[in-house]
Amino acid sequence: IKLSTFHLPDVAVTIKRLLKKDWLTKWKKEFKPFFLTKNIGVVPMWLKGKYVFRKHKPIYIDTNVAFGTGLHATTRLLAQLVERCQGHFKSFLDVGTGTGILAMVASKCNAADVTAIDVSSECIKVARSNFYENECSFIKTKTADAHKIKIKRQYDFVCANITTQDLIRMAGKLCGLVKPEKYLAVSGISVCNYDAFRNAYVQYPLRCVKITKGEDWMAILFRKYHENLNSIVIP
Repeated sequence: IKLSTFHLPDVAVTIKRLLKKDWLTKWKKEFKPFFLTKNIGVVPMWLKGKYVFRKHKPIYIDTNVAFGTGLHATTRLLAQLVERCQGHFKSFLDVGTGTGILAMVASKCNAADVTAIDVSSECIKVARSNFYENECSFIKTKTADAHKIKIKRQYDFVCANITTQDLIRMAGKLCGLVKPEKYLAVSGISVCNYDAFRNAYVQYPLRCVKITKGEDWMAILFRKYHENLNSIVIP
């Protein structure tokens, strides 16, 4: 309706009413099984029992309002970084878990102590359902604003697939959640915002281990050093 006020002679405006259920299910028609990492594949929940990978470990995913099917580059890149560190972490924190897909990747990589948090109670509900269907009910969940979370413990591996702005605001918090000599992996960094991200993280005791890129997005794996080592390296 607002477009019609611009009087654009070469633009045709068509209005079609869609029911809420149409928005929530329309995308599923294009959601097919795919390889997420070298060893893990994603299968839509409605194909569970009907589709089997030959070699890849399956993760079954359903989502209504939660982000994280694994199709987006930010999720895929971060999942690959988690798998890269397999065998080097037991405790794992997924910040902004969405569907819970990255927490389940950690589980497939033999993490025994996994926690998933999200500010949205709806996302946590979806994640819990996915955990149950994937026999990952041991994963702990919590509805929480990561900006306000109090650091009561540290983890071997912390991952956060959130916006660049949130990563910048939470830099100190995320770093504080990681045990010395262990890992922080972040994604959701747009290439054009990398300089701002780098400037925010250069002050923390983090050494860059790996940077991956895809579709104008970046994911970065850090290893945390003892602060007194002053070994901060971010290319």
